[in-house]
Amino acid sequence: MSWISNLSRKRNQILLYLVVFVALVNPYTLSFLDPNPPLSNTDYFVIAAIHLLNLFAVVLFMLNREVFVQFAIAGIFLISVELVISPFVNPQSEYEFRLQNPEPYLNAEYYSQEFIDESFSQPGRWILDSVYGGVKPDNFVGQWFNVENHRRRTTNTDGPFQNTVYLFGGSTVYNSEVPDALTIASQLAGLGANEASFEVVNMGATSIHSTQQFARLRTEVQLNEGDIVVFYDGVNDVHQRIVYENQEGYMYGDPKNESIFLKALRLAATYSSIAKFLLDTMIDNVRPISISLVDESVSNYVETLRDVKNYVIGQNAIFIHFLQPTLFTKATLNDYETSLIEFGYPFVTKQSKLAFEAAYPKIMERLQAEEYSVSLIDSFDKLDLSPYLDFCHVNHIGNEVIANQIWSEIALRLDSNR
Repeated sequence: MSWISNLSRKRNQILLYLVVFVALVNPYTLSFLDPNPPLSNTDYFVIAAIHLLNLFAVVLFMLNREVFVQFAIAGIFLISVELVISPFVNPQSEYEFRLQNPEPYLNAEYYSQEFIDESFSQPGRWILDSVYGGVKPDNFVGQWFNVENHRRRTTNTDGPFQNTVYLFGGSTVYNSEVPDALTIASQLAGLGANEASFEVVNMGATSIHSTQQFARLRTEVQLNEGDIVVFYDGVNDVHQRIVYENQEGYMYGDPKNESIFLKALRLAATYSSIAKFLLDTMIDNVRPISISLVDESVSNYVETLRDVKNYVIGQNAIFIHFLQPTLFTKATLNDYETSLIEFGYPFVTKQSKLAFEAAYPKIMERLQAEEYSVSLIDSFDKLDLSPYLDFCHVNHIGNEVIANQIWSEIALRLDSNR
């Protein structure tokens, strides 16, 4: 019966090993290495993954040592490749980039690591709205970011207000780059809207384009006579319709038309230099953009804006559209902005640049004849310091420039209607 005692001894050794491993690798013991800040959800996920891999290795070692050795050799090979290519792969993410206090955040009173941390954690999640096919922010309470009734807080005065300005757009209207008081909506309120007895409501939501903005307008807003609807967009209509070839917009079907492999690679790139290298290589690949796709996308965009105009006018309200600027529309780039383009993903992708260069001139040409639309593409041409944190998202100064131009146009329309 020696084989029984031998098996029992091995089992006890394995159990002892697992107990010791769990005792050494767990949130409590690891917190001694870095008690501040505490372990994140990602840390817990990694710890759980380590334990699962360890258990798998132990079971494999017991069942088939030859296969275990093969797995071990493969693991050593992958680790070696990781170490070799890691110096040649730039791991910088948008989060890490913003922690370096880039040019748009120079002299910003609100800038701090705590602000950046909150900007990347809020609003917690984006809620899919099955009615209009887009997303809206979950409610959130923070120091710099607050979302109430699924709308980013706007710092209006106490009122009273006679009417409302509803500001629609994507992430550039939601404004994750700045505190509540410095969004386009809040600065629009302070620059004249509140004084003219208009409350400003921020209807921005990440990645949605004009069709989804229109659907949210019809679904969630009860317009009153004299209200103003502002669409500030263009970027997501190019991205969703042309780059991702998804005319219906974000959250319909597969928003980015990505394969399962690419989705897995994108997730793994956070932890692996190999995956990051493969992902960067794939994203840098540029596919031709068909003229017919551009023409169809531009036509769908303009037709949507016309439908919005007719709907808003039918509610005895005012509609104004603003075509937003991008890094590609700026007349002269400074050194910082040039470096953003040269860096590429995640700040600027070659495919995005190609799409905007093809689509924006046609959009501008089509919208010139539309009296309700105003082009703001040259808004930042005279700024010395860049407002851009990537190819379209801007800082508080950029928001102030846009808010001034929006209010100037609104005031002009109000004067002409009197």
